[in-house]
Amino acid sequence: MPDLSYAAEVLTEGFYGDSNIATKWWEKIQTQMNLESNLPSTMGIGNVSPLLTKSSEKSVIQGHDMWVACQSDTGKVIGFCELDNREPRKHEKEKANMDNSMIVRPYMCNLSVQTDYRKMGIAQNMILQCEQRVTDWYDTSENSTMNPKLYLKVKESNVPAIKLYQKLGYEVVAHETVKNQQDNTLLLVMKREWNNTISRQQTEEKEESSSSSSIPSDELSLQQWNGPTI
Repeated sequence: MPDLSYAAEVLTEGFYGDSNIATKWWEKIQTQMNLESNLPSTMGIGNVSPLLTKSSEKSVIQGHDMWVACQSDTGKVIGFCELDNREPRKHEKEKANMDNSMIVRPYMCNLSVQTDYRKMGIAQNMILQCEQRVTDWYDTSENSTMNPKLYLKVKESNVPAIKLYQKLGYEVVAHETVKNQQDNTLLLVMKREWNNTISRQQTEEKEESSSSSSIPSDELSLQQWNGPTI
């Protein structure tokens, strides 16, 4: 399994790259500690107890994945992504109430690719993997006829990321303002909902459309922590 410190470095570079050295050092420590405390402890689809969603009152399999994109020959971590469909925890609910923010599930977060490897299709491949994972959760739920859906949050200023999400079919469903010590950060809450059959067809088309800018598949491995190599 890749070293957590490398994943923390990718995330810190992606989200705090413009910060000073001291801030980046502190954020990397905090990020690594958060990854360690949040590391999925089971293989496969995760906790199989139902998660009841208020909107549908239907149960969907709980799950929590961390995905890393690595160089096949060296194992170097060059990308990271997290997928969360667990019951919201107490501290998460308290923070949401304080920030007046939404708790969304299933939720894709902490998507970041090392600077030198961007615009090579890595982020898109990780998103597609998350979508397939969500489809699997819905397929194995008590109500497999429900359309899978996936949420994410992105800074309003992150235009390249927003364009990628829109290209993949995500739409803005809400806006949030997160207050911090420096300033207020504006976030877009985006969502994609799809039909299982259509999703698989679209996935193949998206993979073909991104192949020209992707690094060769034999040079990259997408791994699920505590799970099989993809």
